[in-house]
Amino acid sequence: MNLLEQITDYSLSLQLDDIPAEALDLAKTLVFDSIGAGLGGYQRDLGQKALRYASAMMAGDEATILGAGERASLEGAAFANGVTVKILGMDDSHRSAGHIASQVVPVVLAVGEAYRSSGADMLIAIVAAYDFAVRVGRQVRPMQRARGLDLKGTLGAISAALAAARCAGFDRERTINTIALAADLASGTEQYVYESGPCDTKDLIAGFAARNAVFALRLAEAGFYGPRGALDGEYGFFSAFGDGFDPDTFADLGADFAILGTGFKPHGGCRHTHQAIDAVQAIQAAGPLDTNDIERIQLQTYAYATRPIFRVDPNPPSREVAGLSIRISI
Repeated sequence: MNLLEQITDYSLSLQLDDIPAEALDLAKTLVFDSIGAGLGGYQRDLGQKALRYASAMMAGDEATILGAGERASLEGAAFANGVTVKILGMDDSHRSAGHIASQVVPVVLAVGEAYRSSGADMLIAIVAAYDFAVRVGRQVRPMQRARGLDLKGTLGAISAALAAARCAGFDRERTINTIALAADLASGTEQYVYESGPCDTKDLIAGFAARNAVFALRLAEAGFYGPRGALDGEYGFFSAFGDGFDPDTFADLGADFAILGTGFKPHGGCRHTHQAIDAVQAIQAAGPLDTNDIERIQLQTYAYATRPIFRVDPNPPSREVAGLSIRISI
C-alpha cells in the first residue's frame, strides 16, 4: 500500500468517536476563526476584488461567499474565501505546516454546503486534512523554503483535496484520484516577499490552492484519474517538492492528532514577530514612552525568526510584507 492509499483509507475510516474532544474543539474553533478572518479580509480591497472576480468569472449557485452573502460556483466560493481568510494574516499557524486553514476551511465550507455534508463529516475532514498536511510539512518544509515554494500552494492544495473528498462522501477510488490530481495542480512561490511593485499573490495562493482542491474533486467525480504514486512515487510530490519520502512520519496516524499543534495568532502578520509585539505592548502599558529616549533596540529571538532576510528587513517592499518583519513590527 502506498501513501496515497494509506491516507485515503485513514480519512475514510476516521469517525467522530476516534477523535479526542480537544481535537474536535480545535476543528470547530478553526471554522469560526477562519470565518472571522474572512469577514475582515472581505472588507479589504483585495477581498472585494476576489469577490468581484469569483462572482463574474466563477458564477454559480453552489456555495456562499463570505461577507457578501452572494453565491458562486464551488470553485468560485473556495477561491474567494481562501483569499479573504488569508488577507489579515490572522489565520491559524502550525510550525510544521504553516497556515493551512485558509485552504482547508474554505473548501470544507464550500463542499459541505454544495454536497450537504453533515457537521460530523466536515469536522472529520478538517482533522484528517491536518493529520495529512502536518506530516507532509515535516518532511518537505525545509526544502520548499530553500527552493522558494509556498506551502499554502503545495501541501495546502493536497490536504484541502483530501478534506474535499471526505466532505463530498467520495468512495476510495474517487478520493485517491482527487488527492492525486490535486498533487499535479500544486504550485506557488514566495517571490512575493521580495517584490517592490504591486503583487497580490501572498493571499491569492491560498485561493489558488482552495480552488485547485475543488477542481480536482470535480475532475475525479467526472471520472478522471491521477497517478497512484502522486505522493511517494519516484517522481511524485515528495521527490519534486522535497528530498524524498520517509514512511515513518505517517506511522502514528490515528494515534497522534496533528491538529493539536495548531496555534491562533494574537496579532496580524508573521507569528515570529509576535513576541516582539508583546514586549512593546508591555512597555507601553507600563507608562508613557518618549521614543526620543531610545538609543537602540536589542532583540533576542530564535534563529529561524531571522531568516530568510524578509523576516528582519528594515525596509520591506510593501505593506503586506511589512507584517513579516520583526524590525517593522516593533
